[in-house]
Amino acid sequence: MTNGHFIKFGLSRETSQEVLEAILQVAAGNETVAERIWETPTAAETLAVWNILQTNGTDESGYHWGAEGINWAPKA
Repeated sequence: MTNGHFIKFGLSRETSQEVLEAILQVAAGNETVAERIWETPTAAETLAVWNILQTNGTDESGYHWGAEGINWAPKA
């Protein structure tokens, strides 16, 4: 995957850019790993993405991850 592909095609993934950036951060910048996380995240990866998003102070209900609008945010 070319550099920047994962974020560049974010709109076609129907995923918030903030979520894509957090996924890429969890993947340590590796877009192949980021793609796999986006498609089939582990519980630990989902939590790591969630933790990154919590640092910006935005209500988590404003984010979306995928076309189905999966309820991806961990439950308290």
